[in-house]
Amino acid sequence: MLNRHTMLDLVILNVPGTTSARPPAAAAILKSAVTKANFSCKTIDLNARFVNEYQYHLDFDKLTGFFIDQYFDQFISDQASELIMSWTKELITLKPKYIGISVFTYQTRKATELMCFSIRNLLPETKIILGGQGLLDGGINGARTWIDRLDNLNLLDHWVVSEGEQVILDILNHTAEKEVTASNFIQNEHLDDLPFPDYSDYNFDLYEKKILPITGSRGCVRNCTFCDIHTHWKKFVWRSGENIANEMITQSKKYNINNFEFTDSLVNGNQKEYKNMIAILAEHNSKSNIPITWSGQFIIRPKSTGDEYMWETTARSGAVDLSIGIESGSESVRYHLGKNFSNSDIDHAVDLMARYNLSCTFLMLFGYPTETEKDFQDTLDMFHRYKKYANTVIKDIEFGSTLGILPNTPLEIQKDELGLILDPEYENFWESTKNPTLTFKERIRRRIVASQTAETLGYKFNQDRHKELLMNFWQLYKNKKQIIPIKSIKIN
Repeated sequence: MLNRHTMLDLVILNVPGTTSARPPAAAAILKSAVTKANFSCKTIDLNARFVNEYQYHLDFDKLTGFFIDQYFDQFISDQASELIMSWTKELITLKPKYIGISVFTYQTRKATELMCFSIRNLLPETKIILGGQGLLDGGINGARTWIDRLDNLNLLDHWVVSEGEQVILDILNHTAEKEVTASNFIQNEHLDDLPFPDYSDYNFDLYEKKILPITGSRGCVRNCTFCDIHTHWKKFVWRSGENIANEMITQSKKYNINNFEFTDSLVNGNQKEYKNMIAILAEHNSKSNIPITWSGQFIIRPKSTGDEYMWETTARSGAVDLSIGIESGSESVRYHLGKNFSNSDIDHAVDLMARYNLSCTFLMLFGYPTETEKDFQDTLDMFHRYKKYANTVIKDIEFGSTLGILPNTPLEIQKDELGLILDPEYENFWESTKNPTLTFKERIRRRIVASQTAETLGYKFNQDRHKELLMNFWQLYKNKKQIIPIKSIKIN
C-alpha cells in the first residue's frame, strides 16, 4: 500500500550471479525495516526469475557465465543487454524514488553494473543505492577499486557495506552520507528490536528449496585463521533464543513454510541463547501437526562443557542438518586454525547425534599451511573411523577445493611468520617456505585422494561439485607457472 507517497519509495533488487536454490534474505530484511517506518517498498528477485525463465534456453550457460564475468561474446552480450533493458522497463511503471541493488558477492557485480547503466538511461531521476559484501575486496576494510569506478561513472548515489536497516532509513529520510563504510558504519547491537523479514513479494515457487532463511547472530564468536568473517563485522552480536524461535513460529504460519536455514556463522555461537531457542522449538513441535525443521552451521564444544540433554533437545527442536567445520582429522591442524575441539570431542558429538537420529555435514579443508603428510593421514583415518556413520549421521561431506588465503584474514596477516608467499592474483596459488613440500600440486593431490577415499568407504556426496573448479585451477596454475602436468594428478 502506497500510504505515504504517490511514487514508490524503494525497490530492492536481487540480480543474477548467485544461487537461486533458496530465497535471499537481504531484501526481505530491508523491506520490513522500511515499511515499519511507513515508507513504501517492493522487492524483486531478478536472479530467480532469470534462472526459472532461461534455464532451458539454449544459451543459458553462456548467459550465466557472462553475468559472472567468465564468458563473453558479442551475441551473448546483446542478449544480456536486452534482458537488462526489459527488467528496467518494468521498473519504470513502479516510478521508484530509489532502487537498491543487493551486491551479495563479487559475482553479482557484472549484472549490477549493467542494471545501473540501464537505470541511469531509462530512469534518470531515480537514485541508486548499492549494498552488500560484494562492493569491496576483502571485507569492510577492503579495496574499493570496483565501487570507485562505478562512482566515477556516476552509476550510484549511495553505497553501503554490512547491515543496512538503519542506513536505508537514513537514505530515505535524506540524512545519510553517500558512503557507509568501516569508518562510519555503526553496528546494531540490539537485534531483537528489528522486525521480522517481510517475504510478501516473494514467489516461493521460483526456488528449488522451500526454505526461509533466518539470522540469529552477526559476526562470529570464533576467530579461525582462514576465515574473513571479522572483516565484515566489528563484533559478535546475537538475538535472544526466544526472539529467534518466535520468528520461526510466526513466519511458518504466515508463509506456510516450516523449513528454516540459518545464515549465522554459528547457530550455537551463544550457547545460552541456543539452548533457549531449541527448548521453545521443541515445545512447539510437540504440539504441532507440522513441526518446524532447521539447518545451520554448528560448532563442536569440548565434551566436558556439553550435556546429553542439549543434543536430545536439538533433535526435538527440528534440527535436520548441522554443518560442522571439522576442517581436518588432525588435532594439530585444527588447533592451529582456531577450532579448539579434540578428536575425542568429535567422537562424543557423533555418538550422541547417532543416539538421537541427528545428521550433519562435515565441512573439510585441505592444504592448510601447517598440514604435514601425517596430518593428512589423520584426516583419512577419521573417514575410516566414522565409516559406520556414513550416510546416516554423516549424510554429506563438503570437500571444497583447496585452501585459499583471503585478504585480511589472520593467515594473510601472519604470512611472514608462517613463511607464506602469496600470489597477487589467485588466493589458492600460495607457497610455503616453512612447509615446502605442500605445493599446489600436492594440495590438489590430497584433495583428490580424500574424496576418493571417502567414496571407497561408502560416503555419499556430490563428487562433481568441485571437479571443474579443480581442473580450472590446475590449468590456470600450469599456464601461470609454465609447468608440465604431472601424471599423478588426474582431474580430467
